[in-house]
Amino acid sequence: MRRIALFSSALVLAVAGCSGASDDSGETPSGEQSQGNSSIPHDELTEPYDLQITPPEGFVEVDAAREPLLSEDQKTWTFALDGGDPDSQLNVTAYYLPEGTSPADYEAQVAMILDYEASMGNTIDTTNIYPALVHRQTGIHRYFKDAGGDNGALFMRNFFVFADQHVIQLTCQWRRNYAEVVKGCETLSQEFPFPAGWPAAVPAA
Repeated sequence: MRRIALFSSALVLAVAGCSGASDDSGETPSGEQSQGNSSIPHDELTEPYDLQITPPEGFVEVDAAREPLLSEDQKTWTFALDGGDPDSQLNVTAYYLPEGTSPADYEAQVAMILDYEASMGNTIDTTNIYPALVHRQTGIHRYFKDAGGDNGALFMRNFFVFADQHVIQLTCQWRRNYAEVVKGCETLSQEFPFPAGWPAAVPAA
């Protein structure tokens, strides 16, 4: 029997921004966020979700590349702990997978994640990949700790949520500042829901 991780506050998330009327210039009024494409059903959207994410308190958005990627068709947001260790980060990536590559079931999703980890040179014990209920959504949790070195070990909690060709990945990582990173994850998850177009979780049979 598979163990299931339960997360009362979602650690995988997507953001549906507040909708607001545009003025005559076509721009969203100050203080309001555009909803972007987050209201489009996942089976109609042929690009990554454009998530409207506000950094948790103590974190700032930074320009950083995430490599490698599940798909080149993606949008990534990186939030660094202000004044913290450079590896204390929250990373959110919304992917749109190429036609014909979306995993059909849990086993196929795990296989995709294992291939992704292998591309980074990581060997993951399959006991560290298991189903998760994430903010009432079904997903996969993957825990990773590297061998460490002079700078200390790098810890990662990766969460993946799938909807056909769409995947949302949240990575919480740290070498230090554990408490601050975990609090940032919780705050981010509590304040932002999945896109309105994201499918509801399917109850277990």
